[in-house]
Amino acid sequence: MEISNEKANIKNQINIQNNYAPINLGDGEKEEKAKNTTIDKVTLKEMIGDNELKEVLDILVETFPKKNEFLLQKGRLKSITKDNRIGVISSSDFRVEQARIVYAVLDMIDEL
Repeated sequence: MEISNEKANIKNQINIQNNYAPINLGDGEKEEKAKNTTIDKVTLKEMIGDNELKEVLDILVETFPKKNEFLLQKGRLKSITKDNRIGVISSSDFRVEQARIVYAVLDMIDEL
């Protein structure tokens, strides 16, 4: 259960780099601090490098519930994973789509 512990640690201590950087919600609402936390971007990127994309998306969705981009990427990952599992898409197509999702998530993490 090392992954679960790491995920819990990130959620509990999430305050290393950007010390409460405000998040622009983009829909006219006031800027707010995402649940009074910041995200250790390096750790999230390392988790992605360790093939823990689903866990990273779970953390981001829980931490930034108003960031629709994270929800969209989480949905895309779930969809392609299911399609790959039932054989609707090939393994190579799955890897290409997964790489696109990874790139998008890394880009969004940099924008936080």
